[in-house]
Amino acid sequence: MITPPVVIQAPQPDSISPRDQNGPQGTSVLEIEVDEKGNVADAKVVKVLGHGLDEKALETVWTWKFRPAQLNGHPTRVRIMVEVKFRLFQSARLDAPCTTPFAFARMNGKDPRNMIWGEFSIEVTSWWTQQSDPGDYSRVCEVPVHDARYAIVWRPSPNNHQQVSPYGTTESVGSDSANKGFAEVYQVSDGQIQSTPAFTSQKSPAMIGFKEALDFLIHQSSTAH
Repeated sequence: MITPPVVIQAPQPDSISPRDQNGPQGTSVLEIEVDEKGNVADAKVVKVLGHGLDEKALETVWTWKFRPAQLNGHPTRVRIMVEVKFRLFQSARLDAPCTTPFAFARMNGKDPRNMIWGEFSIEVTSWWTQQSDPGDYSRVCEVPVHDARYAIVWRPSPNNHQQVSPYGTTESVGSDSANKGFAEVYQVSDGQIQSTPAFTSQKSPAMIGFKEALDFLIHQSSTAH
């Protein structure tokens, strides 16, 4: 019986700039070989996006790390399908009267410097990209990390186990809204985050923690102006 490999490091390529919003975006699907040490030993594109994005996808997956697959308790070499997503920063939000630009990320392990930028949780990412009318969130906006003053980071609880999807991407066991962990807010300077969070949510589902972090940023913005 083979146990599939588990993603432990899977950085994604930079999001597409708003000035390229009429250009290509989407998901590149690749077939990769993961060796006995959890390294990518081979990779090829099986769903082509073109416009140079597939080359970026290949460059990205070569940096991925896995807990190797197991065959009868021993590490083994396997081939799996993975996805590399290219998404567009929402330029409409950048045009809002934003006073508090932030980036968001999922912490990869315990080191706050080891982030997967542009990811938080499936539920949060979907909800945030649908906020075409900022409303209560007009003071905050999502930007690339090098332009951000703050970072909202999801830190999953240690017992929040993850598994690999059929395409090799990381998914938490159980429903996304039931995921437990903490939303933390860090100050950012020149693309580097501070080592100590300025705010930590109560232990909660990711969506509630994310909104608590947004409320903290809105309060910070209100008191600063």
